[in-house]
Parts: sequence; structure tokens; C-alpha cells
Amino acid sequence: MSTVHSHHALGIAEVLTLVAQNLPPPALAYACRVNKSWFPVFAGELWRTILEVPTRRGREEFISGLPRYAIYIRVLHWPRSWQPLFSIGPTCTHLTTIRFPPLTAVNVLVAVEFIRQNKGLEDVFLEHSEYCEADKEKKLFEALAGLKYLLKLDIKALMNVSNSMEFLLQRLPLLEILITNQWERPELTDCIDMLEVSRDVDTS
Repeated sequence: MSTVHSHHALGIAEVLTLVAQNLPPPALAYACRVNKSWFPVFAGELWRTILEVPTRRGREEFISGLPRYAIYIRVLHWPRSWQPLFSIGPTCTHLTTIRFPPLTAVNVLVAVEFIRQNKGLEDVFLEHSEYCEADKEKKLFEALAGLKYLLKLDIKALMNVSNSMEFLLQRLPLLEILITNQWERPELTDCIDMLEVSRDVDTS
């Protein structure tokens, strides 16, 4: 292939995306600095999946970069600390998967805001580590009920679950997997019936 044709091919966003999907993080970071047209493609792949926060080296640089690059994040797993989430800013709005750190009465409303600003979430993990006021938990379930594309919900150690799961099943027509270690009402078959009714209504 000639040099002219090669440059033309590399200018196609689809080809750049295929290249980016097969590069390791150091190469992606280097490609981000090549030119402005390459940046969104390679930055999008570099920041697409965040499974952990650096514990020592590079931690401060990583956290300081979150507000700028949060728009590219799709998968976010932070099972330990809430501090990076406080730093991420309002641009993180395209998540499909999130694993929150353990919820407390202090940070549950932060989780609510994250859920509200990411309507495309398909997979959510939540776990309470201490008692949470009923009004805050109500806001949490209301936010979850707004996730119309949610496929999997893993939610543990709830404190105030009165009819909350039934409420979700009625409002999440695409939900395929529900994992919980507490269910106040054991009539699971009734809940499944409500889910099927909800799906019938949504598709009619």
C-alpha cells in the first residue's frame, strides 16, 4: 500500500478505533499525543475501563486527570475509596457499568447523583456498610428505577427494603439479573408476575 493510501486509511475513525482496541495502555497514552484528531479515539480507549485507582505511584496524577477524561469512562470499578469519585466531576455521564465503594449515610446521595447522570447504566453494584436513613434509600431506589437499560443489579446489605425490590421490578423492563442478600417479602413468584406484567405493558 502506498504512503498516501496509508495516511488516508489511518484518517478513518473506524480504523483508528480498531487499532486502539488492540494497543496496551502505554501505547494508547503515546497515541493520544500524536495529534488532535487521534486524541478522542485513543483517549476513549485508554480511559474506557477503570478497574482500580493507583495506590501509590501516579495516584495524584491519575485523580487530577479524572475531571478531564471522565467523559470517556464506560466501566468504573472502585470498591474501596470514595475520594476519587468526589474528584471525578460532572462530566462522567456515559457509564454502562459501575461498582460503588460501600455506601454510608454520608455518601449515598453521591451514588444517587452518579446514577441519575448516567441513564445508560446496564450493570450496577451497590453495598451498604452502615445504616442508611429511609429517605436517602428511597432516593436511591427512585434513581435506580430510572435506569431503563439496566440489565444487572447486584445490591447487598439493605436496611430499609420495604417493597423496594418489587418497586424496581415493576419499573425495569430489561432487568435480567437481580442479586440481593435481603428480601423483605419472600413471595418471589408474585414479583416475577409483576415483572412480566410490566414488560407486557411496556411493549404494547
